[in-house]
Amino acid sequence: MQPCDTSPTEQMFQKLMEQLDSDELLLFSTDYPHWQFDDEDVLPPGLSRDMVRKVMIDNPRATYPRLVSGP
Repeated sequence: MQPCDTSPTEQMFQKLMEQLDSDELLLFSTDYPHWQFDDEDVLPPGLSRDMVRKVMIDNPRATYPRLVSGP
């Protein structure tokens, strides 16, 4: 996960998510193919299906509505 790496444990990541106090802040991004990209897991473990959907679909659509819906 870039630009910051994931927490070393799932519990620490959950604590970070609680401290953010918003599940609408995160968007998926990538600079693939990246020379250091050697892991197939692009999202940190422990994300619920709802949170994965928000990060991958709902939050980007809310952030960039014109790009998704067209002119």
